Amino acid sequence: MLHVLFVFFFFQAEDGIRDAQESRGLGDVYKRQPRARLTHETSSLAQALVFFASSIIPYVVSAVPEGSTLHEDEGASSISNGSSLAQVVSSFTCLDPFVINNLAVVLPNSAKEGLLRSCLDTLAVTPSVGVSRLAASLVPTVPTALNVTLYGLAHIALTTTSQLRRDAIVDTLSKVLDASTEVPNLSILSKLMLIRPRTLGVQRLMVLVATRGGNVHFETAAPVCLTLALMCEAAMSNVQPLPLVVDAPVTSLTHRLIPMPNTTMRGDTGLVVGQVRGSSSADPRKGGKFYYEVVVPADGMSNAIYMGWGTREHEQQSSFHHVGADNHSVAFDLRSILHVMGGGQEYHPPRRIRGGDVVGALLDVDINQMCWSLNGEEIGMWMMVPLPTVEPLFPFVSARVDEKLTVEVKLGNTQFCPDGFSDFTVCVTETTFVDRSPVAPESLQFYEQLSHWANDLCTLGIRLDDIRGGDSKWESRGRTQLALYSLVADKVQDANGSLSALQPYLQHLDSLSDLALSAASL
Repeated sequence: MLHVLFVFFFFQAEDGIRDAQESRGLGDVYKRQPRARLTHETSSLAQALVFFASSIIPYVVSAVPEGSTLHEDEGASSISNGSSLAQVVSSFTCLDPFVINNLAVVLPNSAKEGLLRSCLDTLAVTPSVGVSRLAASLVPTVPTALNVTLYGLAHIALTTTSQLRRDAIVDTLSKVLDASTEVPNLSILSKLMLIRPRTLGVQRLMVLVATRGGNVHFETAAPVCLTLALMCEAAMSNVQPLPLVVDAPVTSLTHRLIPMPNTTMRGDTGLVVGQVRGSSSADPRKGGKFYYEVVVPADGMSNAIYMGWGTREHEQQSSFHHVGADNHSVAFDLRSILHVMGGGQEYHPPRRIRGGDVVGALLDVDINQMCWSLNGEEIGMWMMVPLPTVEPLFPFVSARVDEKLTVEVKLGNTQFCPDGFSDFTVCVTETTFVDRSPVAPESLQFYEQLSHWANDLCTLGIRLDDIRGGDSKWESRGRTQLALYSLVADKVQDANGSLSALQPYLQHLDSLSDLALSAASL
C-alpha cells in the first residue's frame, strides 16, 4: 500500500511539471491527448503499472553494463544481452497509453538508458506505436539522450526498405522532438529530409525541425500552411497575437501548383494530362530573376510537353489550350519550337531531350528577357518576352503523357537554379512560427464578424482591394453595415471612428484564406 502511495506522489509531480511548462511550438497545434490523472477509477491501473515496472526493472538493469553511456554512433546498434528485454519491450504494443506515458516516472535512472536502447533495437525490427510512444517519453528523462535517439531513429529510417517501418520511425522522431526540451543537433536529420517521395509524415517532421531552429526547404507549402492556419485559430480562440507572417501577404509561403480544368495530376507535383499554373508570379513591378524546371518522364519526348510563362488572361480565356497557343503566353515544346502568341519559331536544344533530363525556364523581369536550359546549360540566346510588361507572369506547364508516367513540375527545390535567380521554394525558419504580430489580438468571434462584414460589402459591389487600399468611397456603406456586427463596431469606435483600424485584421483574413487554400492540398 505504501508503494502505491509513493507512485501516486510521483504522478502528481509529473502532472504538475507538465502543466506548468510553456508551449514548445507545435505542442499547441498538433494537440496531445489529455494526460490521464490518477483517480479512484485509475488506481487499479496504477497498481498494474507498479507491478509492470517492478517486473521490467531487473531486465533493464541487467542489459546496461555498469558505467556505460550512450554515444551517437551507438544509437542504432544492438545491445548484446538484451534478448530478454526485447521480449518485454515488444509487449508495449498492447499497453495502455497511460502506462507508457508514465513508466519513466517510476523507473530508476539506471534502468531508463537500457530501456531506451532496447526501444531503438525493437523499432529497427518492427514498427510499434507503443514502443514509439515509450521512446518519446524516455528521451526527456535520460541525460544527453536526444541526439543519440535522433541518430538511431534516423539511421533506421534511412536504411530500412519498408515504407511502413519508415513511416513509423518518422512519426517517432516527431514525437521525440516535440517532447524534448534539449537543443537538438538538427544536422543529424539532414539526410532524412532528402528522402523521396516526401510523405506527409516527413513533411510534418520538417515543420517540427523548422520550429526548433533549423532552416528547411519545403517542396510543397501544404504542411507549413496547415501549421500556420492551426496556430492562427488557436491564437484567435485564446485572444493571443497571431504569427507575424499573416500581417502581410503570405505569397512566399503558399507556392503550389494549381490545376486547370480537366487536368489529371499524380501527387502535388506530377502532371499527367492537362495544364497547371504556379500560384506565385514574377511581378514586373517588383523585378527579379525567376526559375522553375520540369523533369522529363522516362519515355522521353514521345509525349507532348510545353513549359513557359503566361498571364492571368491565358488561364481565363485559353486554359483549354496548351501554354503558348494564345496571345497571353509563351512556351517551349521541349523539342525544337518556341510557341509565341499562337505562332512558332525554331528553338533548338544542343541535342534531343531524353527521359530524365531537367529542362528549366528562366525569366529576367528586370530586362524583360527569357530563355530555357537543359540540365543547367542555357539553350540558345536570350530573347524578349512578347507579353505585356506590366502584367504578372505565372509559370505554366501543359502535358499529355502516358497514364503510367508523370511530368515532374518543380517550382521549388530545383536542381539547376542559376546563380542570381530565385525559384519558388518555400523556405521556413524558426521565426516563421515564433515571431508574433504587434497588432492587438482579437477573438475568434471578432474575426468571424469581420469576415461576414467584408462579405456583405462584396455583395454590395465593393472590392476587398478597395477596402484594404483605404478608398473612401466604400466607407458610408461600410459604416451602415457595422450596426450588424457589434465587435467590429466596437473596434472602430475605440479607434475614434476610423475604419482604417480594421485594415490589419482584413489582411489577416486575406492571409488566412491563402493559407487555407494551400493547406487543402494535404
